[in-house]
Amino acid sequence: MQLVVLTGYWSAPFEADAGDDAYVDPKHPVDDGVVAGIARMRAALIRTETILTHAGKKVIVLGDAPHFHLDPAREAVTAFMPVRSWVEHQLDPALALTGGIAPLPRVVTPARSIENAVHAAATTVGGITYASLYERFCTLQGCRFSRGAASLYVDSQHLSGVGGEFALNGLINVAPSTMADK
Repeated sequence: MQLVVLTGYWSAPFEADAGDDAYVDPKHPVDDGVVAGIARMRAALIRTETILTHAGKKVIVLGDAPHFHLDPAREAVTAFMPVRSWVEHQLDPALALTGGIAPLPRVVTPARSIENAVHAAATTVGGITYASLYERFCTLQGCRFSRGAASLYVDSQHLSGVGGEFALNGLINVAPSTMADK
């Protein structure tokens, strides 16, 4: 049995800077708004999951990863540069990053309506595992962007290899070093 992990920036077409991005019906390629777009995304995800499960695949669906109003990779490195860290804090005292966790005002949380739609699509088809990346990365204090010297992100929204391993930890039984080979 092969494993398929479905992930994406599900909220992207609904962001303010999305431009012409939208979830549209190929037979009716018109953006009918957020509610219709979410319904189309959910239906397409259910169709995809159904095809994959009928083909004998084990499917994991991941919700949107939190993204940041900062550069997580730079902040992970800055944590090991005391002078740079001090200067950054002097320039922006609100940026109190401790232990690789950004405070919630620095985090763009996934839209609840879209997270709910992705979760509902995952639980509609039997045998699908769903994981909220927001819940995996965040607590009430903030969201994790690094672990030690390793950044979990390559930029403000894309997970690094280490971030992918962190996201999938406990969901799959594959050694992280072999994930790229699968």
